[in-house]
Amino acid sequence: MGRKSTVIPGSRSGAHPRSIIRIALCGFLVACSTDGSPLGRPSSQGVSPISRLTAQAQFAYSIRGPYVTTCGTKHRKVTLASGDVTIHFKEDCGVTGNVRVPGVTNLQSPPQYMILCQGPMESTSQALCNYGSPSYTDCEQANSTFWYDTMKLIGVGGTTRTDFISRIFPLKFSSSTLIVAANLYGLCVIDFDSGSIMQDDFASDHAVAPSGDTVHLKVVLPPSYGSSFQDNDTMLLFFESKPAG
Repeated sequence: MGRKSTVIPGSRSGAHPRSIIRIALCGFLVACSTDGSPLGRPSSQGVSPISRLTAQAQFAYSIRGPYVTTCGTKHRKVTLASGDVTIHFKEDCGVTGNVRVPGVTNLQSPPQYMILCQGPMESTSQALCNYGSPSYTDCEQANSTFWYDTMKLIGVGGTTRTDFISRIFPLKFSSSTLIVAANLYGLCVIDFDSGSIMQDDFASDHAVAPSGDTVHLKVVLPPSYGSSFQDNDTMLLFFESKPAG
C-alpha cells in the first residue's frame, strides 16, 4: 500500500495580532470557528461536529501561534512494565479516554515504552508520531472515520519483539460530541510497517454500542502475532461509526 500524508495549510501572512489573540483565547475557552466566533452543535446547515473539529485543528496548525490551545494532535510517552500500564489520553477536542497496555513478559533494560498519539486528523507534525500512514480505504467503514490514534512500541534493549501477557488492549473513548447514542462504533487497526489490516471491527461484526457518551473498544493482536508485537513498529487506530440497524 502507498503512503499518504495530509498537507496542512501554511501560515496566513499579515494576520492582525488582535485577531490571533482573539482566536487563541476563544480556543482556550470554547471551540471556535476560524473567524473567532463560537462553534456550537451542528446547525441547520448540516455541518457535522467532526468537520468543525477537523477544520478547527487545521486552522490551529496553520497559524502556529504560541497561544493556540485549540484541538490538534497530542501524544503521551509511557514506560511499559511487567504489569498492566494505562495510558490516558490528553484531553483534546473534548475527547478523553485511555488504553490499557498488558504487562510485558520479556521486559528489557532499559524497558520498552509506548507512544500514544491522538487527534482528529490522520497526519501529525509531532516528531514522536508517524507523518502519514498506509492507506486505510480497505477498512469496512473507512469513510466514517472520525478519530485517529497511533500506538508506537519502542524497544531499546536489543530484542526484536515485545511479548505481552495478553493479546487484548482495552480502550475507552469518551466524547459528548463525537459519540452518538444511535450509532455503532469500532476500530480498524493497521500495522504501519506491513500496511496490513490487523483488525476491522465492522468487517468482523464486532462493532459495539456506546454507553452514554463513552464507547468501550479493544485492540486485539491477531492470532498470527500471538501476544507479541514488533519493536519500533506502530499500530494505526482508526475510529469508525455507522448508524445502528
